[in-house]
Amino acid sequence: MLLAIHHLQTTSPPVLPSLQALTGKEWAEREDDMLVRTHDGRSFNCAYCADVEAIKAGFAALGPNTESVGQLLCGFFRRYAREFDYMKGVASVRTG
Repeated sequence: MLLAIHHLQTTSPPVLPSLQALTGKEWAEREDDMLVRTHDGRSFNCAYCADVEAIKAGFAALGPNTESVGQLLCGFFRRYAREFDYMKGVASVRTG
């Protein structure tokens, strides 16, 4: 599922926006509560936009993707079977 979401966020034009990239009045939680710390001390902000109007505006700003479901599916398999560098790349739905 994460690879599918990442593909839909990074295809051109994107089908899905990244909720962390949107700005809005309402965020899911207080930003301090959404900081996640790893065992080695790094921290990541996992807050996301929960403002429905901002999400709708984000979808509208993307513009329509005219690819069919079949084309998107073929692009998904092409990307992760041939193009994606698993040694250097990361599929992040947080950053798109």
